[in-house]
Amino acid sequence: MAPTVHLVPGRNCGKCNACCRYYDVAELKKPAGQLCQHWKKSSGCTIYETRPAACRDFYCVWLQNASMDDGWRPDLSGFILRETYSNIPAHFAIRHGVVFELCGPNSSINTDRFIQAVASQVAQRVPVFLSITREQRISTVFLNDRIEAAVASRQRPALVAALTAALADAEQGIKHPR
Repeated sequence: MAPTVHLVPGRNCGKCNACCRYYDVAELKKPAGQLCQHWKKSSGCTIYETRPAACRDFYCVWLQNASMDDGWRPDLSGFILRETYSNIPAHFAIRHGVVFELCGPNSSINTDRFIQAVASQVAQRVPVFLSITREQRISTVFLNDRIEAAVASRQRPALVAALTAALADAEQGIKHPR
């Protein structure tokens, strides 16, 4: 069961609409990868007070973690960071993980912020996933087994290569779903 969400006081989504674009919302018939019809550039979410539970119950990690500066905001970083309690491999003692969902350009995986965050979580044996959406389909790959050696090497080129290969596998999952 997921723990209670604690939001950073005074922090809000502002101009960020990454989750309004990335996720599907069945109640609104909004597919993944398409901006919600209720998001308006001038006013944000036009149904905020009556938004569905899927929207109401979602909070990215940036909204919950005071140690993350504004550069972690999904629309600025290029990725949504969220916690997950499902699909955790049995051999992990930690039963929750983190998902890095690319909501901007794929080049986000080459930024120091992304590389350091992923490597830190993998080094701490936290289950880490990379997720992408294309053409209204989401593909997610488990990163730990793929990049542990690169993390242990502490070599940036090795980490970039391992992350690039994982991204290619995620892209392949979109083209040829399992």
